[in-house]
Amino acid sequence: MFVVVALMSIGNSLVLLVIAVHHRMRTVTNFFLANLAVSDLCVGIFCVLPNMSTYLSPFWILGRVSQL
Repeated sequence: MFVVVALMSIGNSLVLLVIAVHHRMRTVTNFFLANLAVSDLCVGIFCVLPNMSTYLSPFWILGRVSQL
């Protein structure tokens, strides 16, 4: 599962890099694709990684959770 997150991060980072470096790629459609790449990176970082730590470890390793 970590391999999937790593490949997703590399792929989305490459999309953002290409759009940032090449001025000809800065179109409305490519800005939409860049927005999708950023949101996909956020899902991978903030959703997949914490869930992956839950699956791989028998106890919670991400610190204390406060209850409201």
